[in-house]
Amino acid sequence: MPNPTGLSNTSDSQRARLNSLNVQDKSLKKLLDQLNAQGLADSESHTPATAKKRDFARWEFRKDAVELQIEHPGGSSVTIRVICRNLSRGGASVLHAS
Repeated sequence: MPNPTGLSNTSDSQRARLNSLNVQDKSLKKLLDQLNAQGLADSESHTPATAKKRDFARWEFRKDAVELQIEHPGGSSVTIRVICRNLSRGGASVLHAS
């Protein structure tokens, strides 16, 4: 029987949750705001010589559930729902609890 969620190799507990952190709405907004504030504080505490330099600009892309497929070296794969924070030309920032 086909999987009604469209997710392959996903556990029942993962399907029941919106994302792997099981966080949504106000709690998710608060968490993402705290992470962004911490990132700003960290960058302001560095001198120009020691500050982390980014190659690409980051764009806010807050999504409470993005399906991410992980392919293991042996050929198997798993799809998990992660929280997305932002995107850049070089990648994406996601939150996941294992």
